[in-house]
Amino acid sequence: MQIFDRVWNTPEFSTFVDYLWERGALKGQYSGPSKPLDEWRKSFARTVFADFVHVPLLKAFERTARERLVATGHVRAWEADPEQITLVVRDLVDWSTRKQHTATAFCMMCVRLPEGADYQFAPDIRLRNWSPQERCVFMTEHHARFSNDLRGMPLDEGTTAIAEFVTETPRTSIWTSPHPAIEPLLSAVDLLKWSMFVALKELNPVAEGICIIQGRNGIIYDTVHRGPEYFAFPVLIDEEAFGKCKSLVTRFRAVEKTTNDVSMALWHFGRACTAHLERDVLLEAAIGLELLVASGPGENSYRFRLHGASLLTEPGTSGTEVHEKLKKIYEQRSKAAHGNAKGGASPLARDARRLLARAIYAVITLVETKQLDVSKGVAAGVQQLVLRKATVAIQEIPPHEAPKRGNERFSV
Repeated sequence: MQIFDRVWNTPEFSTFVDYLWERGALKGQYSGPSKPLDEWRKSFARTVFADFVHVPLLKAFERTARERLVATGHVRAWEADPEQITLVVRDLVDWSTRKQHTATAFCMMCVRLPEGADYQFAPDIRLRNWSPQERCVFMTEHHARFSNDLRGMPLDEGTTAIAEFVTETPRTSIWTSPHPAIEPLLSAVDLLKWSMFVALKELNPVAEGICIIQGRNGIIYDTVHRGPEYFAFPVLIDEEAFGKCKSLVTRFRAVEKTTNDVSMALWHFGRACTAHLERDVLLEAAIGLELLVASGPGENSYRFRLHGASLLTEPGTSGTEVHEKLKKIYEQRSKAAHGNAKGGASPLARDARRLLARAIYAVITLVETKQLDVSKGVAAGVQQLVLRKATVAIQEIPPHEAPKRGNERFSV
């Protein structure tokens, strides 16, 4: 403890406290039992010491000891690597000078990467091949959080990758519950999984394990576990797959700025990927589809089938099969929503999730090519698109084949 006593008694620390006390105007904000101002300043000095010296140094000692233990099997007391001190100082500067707070989520994903791979899908989304030493250091710090998820532990780089997601939230709200970083971080997880699902044309989404949300100086804000209790076979992400996924992430983010509907649809896709019951998978996927093709008042069942088939039918193919599948999905969705879904959902759950992923992709493509106006919402834009297609189709019918009322041809 002598090291902390020496810092406490240095002229530099006293000057630092004076600066914060005077420049920050904090001396006028204290409240409590009446006592001399000098006593309040001493209390303030102890707070500054804890925030800027004691806790950060302990974290630097802890990180250094953990890395030394993994690398050599030995630990030296009160030792801190210069690199760890630099990280601590950087955290303190970031914390003290910026109004935003940075939080990072480390999410286990059932993905296999080439040796040395380091893929940056977006500024806030990174997936890389951690070294065995990095994995051991990570597990030394977080092993207790994997007590109920042993098969999702990131020990084998051949089956599990650790994705990193970064977000910023207002610094004043970091201790609220739930933590404000959770929603944007999990949305980024959903986006990465959707891009892999679409790019690789997988039958099942990438399995997701524990997600550890960490703040400055390694403080853990939350641990989220949404996925099932098992890990499937890993998905291979090579350079080619990375390029496709990165493009999809970029395109989604661009369209997301024009309409919040795709974000909501992605949210339901994420829930459909982590639901434990097939009934819930179908329900979440159907709600996401409905949001894109049949939102608003009126007969949604009819619009769900008609608009959905128009959006999802690929050029040169018949929409009959998609129309019939959407009909069955909506029927099961209604049963699930009203508590009557015993059986029937199982064979359709994966189809519903796959169609939702395709619908999100179709909306992005149509917005990019200016075929879909989303100024009044995606569903309204899809309805206008369907009407335009129907108008063109009727106009192209030969006169002798056109439907008639009496002796007059229908006109549009």
